[in-house]
Amino acid sequence: MTPSEIITEDQKRFGHSQEDTARLLETMVAMKNKHQAIVIQFNDSVLFLINLGKGCGEINFFTCDTPQKVKSAMQHFIKETKKGGFKRVYGEDGGPILQKTLQLLTSLGLKIQNSNIERYKWMADL
Repeated sequence: MTPSEIITEDQKRFGHSQEDTARLLETMVAMKNKHQAIVIQFNDSVLFLINLGKGCGEINFFTCDTPQKVKSAMQHFIKETKKGGFKRVYGEDGGPILQKTLQLLTSLGLKIQNSNIERYKWMADL
């Protein structure tokens, strides 16, 4: 699957409209083209990482993978994010799936904390 197919399927699974998904994809492409964000794909998972400056990034995760493959994707994303010079990542409220994601990140060695930036729900040092 391509990154846009993964993102579209993930958004559909969570009940987002085609119009909302199209706007999201347009925004993501624009940010990537302006070098404000990067897209990393592993298996059928995608990490959209927005550069916040000073070694910090906002992560947005999309997947069509099985739970077993999600763990290896997360390991890959952590490694690649560190290689890219990021030291801290931030995330927003991910709804009901957020707890599972944060538990997975904790099991991979990240210490999840409340965010020190108001618009984000959590942060983790890499």
